[in-house]
Amino acid sequence: MTIISEYGLTILIINETKKTPKVIMKIKMKNKALSCAKIAHVANAIGILLFSSALAIAEQTLPLEPISVLQKNNSCKKWQMPMNAHLSNVSIAENGKKVLVSTSGSFTGVRLYSDTGKKLWQFQLKQPARAQSISKSGNIMAVSGYGDRMVVLNSKGKLLWEKSHLGKPFVFEEKNLILLFNDEDSETNNAFFGYDLKGNLKFTAQTKFEALNVFLSNDEKLLLITHAQNYASVFDLEGRKITEFRIEKPPIWIASEGLRSEKLKLFILSASPDNSKKQFLSAFEIDSKNGDADETWKVNLEPDNEYRRYQAIHLIDNTLVLFGNFPKGQAIAGHDLESGKKLWQKSHPLSTVFSYPSLYNHGMLSIIQQDAEDGFIQVLSLNKEGAAPWSVKAPAKHGIFSYDVNKTQLAIGAGEPGAGILYFFGLGNCKKQKL
Repeated sequence: MTIISEYGLTILIINETKKTPKVIMKIKMKNKALSCAKIAHVANAIGILLFSSALAIAEQTLPLEPISVLQKNNSCKKWQMPMNAHLSNVSIAENGKKVLVSTSGSFTGVRLYSDTGKKLWQFQLKQPARAQSISKSGNIMAVSGYGDRMVVLNSKGKLLWEKSHLGKPFVFEEKNLILLFNDEDSETNNAFFGYDLKGNLKFTAQTKFEALNVFLSNDEKLLLITHAQNYASVFDLEGRKITEFRIEKPPIWIASEGLRSEKLKLFILSASPDNSKKQFLSAFEIDSKNGDADETWKVNLEPDNEYRRYQAIHLIDNTLVLFGNFPKGQAIAGHDLESGKKLWQKSHPLSTVFSYPSLYNHGMLSIIQQDAEDGFIQVLSLNKEGAAPWSVKAPAKHGIFSYDVNKTQLAIGAGEPGAGILYFFGLGNCKKQKL
């Protein structure tokens, strides 16, 4: 059977005669005058649907290997709020009671909303927000700008202190700690800075090579850092370096459950610098006492077809979930934690409007986004089997700018540039509320 699916101005012709559905043709239309029904009628009438003459105008993509949604209609939009400005970042407190939104343009600053959509306060910034973090209780917020300032605010919107830094903040209120991951080129040996909640510098974590990206372990007790010169390092939240070692290929992403014994396990996605098709997934055991790193297994991820790529990895129970978003589509796969063996794979022939899944949502599962028709996006959770416990269809004609999720709520920043809209959803059985 051949089916034809319409995604806005893109027509997908899908062959379902095999066990795995495959997109055999992708046609971008200038307008919607020629409908799917007309294309199907013409194609079947002249009998050329699968011939090379038709394929010559098609753009090959990843196959359609859909994610199954376990429960239908198990989420609802609770409220939406126009920002009347460009929307930059969205963060939900883990307790679900507060949502922090940063905007620029007509109002450059941050706004705090309750879970019912009431604006609690707003704070004007001198620079547009680049990154932000909110504590689990929603009482402390740190916002860093595109210039050289990081500001820290309390639950009333009062400025507690500010520092001259570039970077990405992490707020750990329960540990009396705010970390700032450093990405300022002038201080390449300083990986991150640790401040107490009063703004006193507690430590500066230093490394041999420039830090490129930072990730949190699943237990949120370790910082996992990729560096230039193929290096990776791990620090605890007090700035103590646990290990720093070189791997064969440049690291892209690091994941870890955390320090559960004397042997710390790291999982690293890497790629060959001279051939982007060659990607690798490796497991390392780190001796927490002396920092020695031993590679326990390595899997070559060179794809079955040249369009399958990965950008991120995330640990879900005993499964390593890989995700990639590229012009040829989205690739998702699950690998065994102990051996690296591939357990399952999914893919979608359209790339998503947002490059990365939201991985660090207070211990929640990964979120995968897929383009949907008629100006909507579909936001999916993902479990270790590659199925979706919940799904949300959200309006995003012009794409999305940011989103965040906790156990029961999802916030999406969408809309147009200069006219952002904050959408707030309940997950699971929920009821819409009136503002």
